[in-house]
Amino acid sequence: MSKNKQELQTTNNNSLIHRARDVQYAEGKQNKKNKAWEETIVTSKGDLIQKTNTKTGTEIFKGITRPVYSDTKERNESMRDLAKNDIKQKDNALLHDVSQSTVSRVVNEPKK
Repeated sequence: MSKNKQELQTTNNNSLIHRARDVQYAEGKQNKKNKAWEETIVTSKGDLIQKTNTKTGTEIFKGITRPVYSDTKERNESMRDLAKNDIKQKDNALLHDVSQSTVSRVVNEPKK
């Protein structure tokens, strides 16, 4: 269990991270700009789940299933596709199990 998940469990029993099973990565933080509470988890199967609690109490959920690819070329196409659909580079990297800098390089390199 990650340190972030453990800390969240003790502070927020209603959190998504608290209820999740098979968590590979977990993070929770307050958005400084809009004061919303944002949680992100990646399951052992590679699914990315995000929950945002807005300042007024609205809950927004987003789920992305890990893309299936057989080689680096397909992986890179998947990264570009997610980037075109406004998925943050950090989340794209979590889904593909690579660094954010790798996503940046792949997304910004000229297509051959």
